[in-house]
Amino acid sequence: MVNFEVGKIFFPAAKFLHKNLGLTPNQISLMSFGVGVTGAGLVWFGMVELALTFLAVSLVLDGLDGLVARAFGLESRRGEWLEVVLDRFSEGLWFGALVLGGFARWRWAALAMVAILLMTVLRDKTGFDPGFKRIVLFLGYGIGFDWVLKIIFGVNLLGFVANLVILDLDLQRRLDAK
Repeated sequence: MVNFEVGKIFFPAAKFLHKNLGLTPNQISLMSFGVGVTGAGLVWFGMVELALTFLAVSLVLDGLDGLVARAFGLESRRGEWLEVVLDRFSEGLWFGALVLGGFARWRWAALAMVAILLMTVLRDKTGFDPGFKRIVLFLGYGIGFDWVLKIIFGVNLLGFVANLVILDLDLQRRLDAK
């Protein structure tokens, strides 16, 4: 399983953050957010390469918070909520910075954000999330950020529709069982 293998690779870092530095998953989430916000600010000022480096660090920390929570039995509903809220704010700030920095049009940034929010609303009910959010921004350096925002919009809109289908199938199964 990919997640298990990735978890094995990053476990030493997770262990260091928790055991040696005493950080909780929520503190790591806040660190990830801070690094991500800094990256978004750098985009706004045109420092895209440096911003993408900050994004990479932010995404690694974003994965480590959940790894620490699972590995050390610190999972909580509050922590999951904090993670999702910070992720959505981070995406909104990045998309806004791309627009304000002149790298993308507001229409695609807004549509991408709306699709992500729609996707997020149903994710908890179905467990399905296609991803394709901040990680895809790295492609923007090569193909342009408008294209990346179009991809994010399309994938998350399809994910939203897939979640609607999953919910409908679940409802039909429950109704048929009666």
